[in-house]
Amino acid sequence: MKKLTGNARLNHYPSESIPAITIRHSNLRALPTYRPHFNSFKRGGSGYPFDNLQVSAVTVNTPILISHVTRDRAWVMAETAYYFGWMPAKDVAFVDADFMKSWESHQYVVVIKDKTPLYDGQGLFLFKAPLGSLFPKVRDEERSMEILTAAANENQRAVLKKVAVSKETATSKPLKMTTMNMASVANELINEPYGWGGLHGNRDCSAMVRDLFAPFGLWLPRNSAQQAQNVGTFIDLSALTPEEKERRL
Repeated sequence: MKKLTGNARLNHYPSESIPAITIRHSNLRALPTYRPHFNSFKRGGSGYPFDNLQVSAVTVNTPILISHVTRDRAWVMAETAYYFGWMPAKDVAFVDADFMKSWESHQYVVVIKDKTPLYDGQGLFLFKAPLGSLFPKVRDEERSMEILTAAANENQRAVLKKVAVSKETATSKPLKMTTMNMASVANELINEPYGWGGLHGNRDCSAMVRDLFAPFGLWLPRNSAQQAQNVGTFIDLSALTPEEKERRL
């Protein structure tokens, strides 16, 4: 802990204000380390996979702000639109004003098929885009759309790549909220493994709800308490029997 504290040099926080973007799937950590911390393996919910240092997963091509850097420059304090934490420096690329203007000046495409593989112009695999992830759209083709993705050059600066994505796996944002569309999106999440704080690239409960509504253009906070208290209308079901709860839902 003393080494982690010294490397974090929090007495100098904030030391940076650098806009950036993630170039691969990453994680926000409570401390600048991937070593886990568990409370107890003798009590349920206290051992694996409930790592106390796992804050949230962050999908590829997420805009962030770097507000601090560790002494060894291996970790950055990353602020996303929904949470903040330590992220490996190798997972980000720095952006400039021109990049941000390009990223913000298009209509967006949203992925509606979970873990959609994306390939560059030479057919080389780039990454798998999860359900709900957003990309700027360049143009429509008959069966596909051309979108922009971010990659890092040799100086760790973000560069734009044009990638084709099938209209069966992505659509212009927002997707119209119909019963059929909601069922189709929800079906993508059936039988998905649970991932505490997004551990191992899987979703926890609040991330599942967040991604479920993202294709329809509805933004939700990251954790369940904020979703229940800060958006929509809270409906208390605690006094109902299980059968009554099911009927109400």
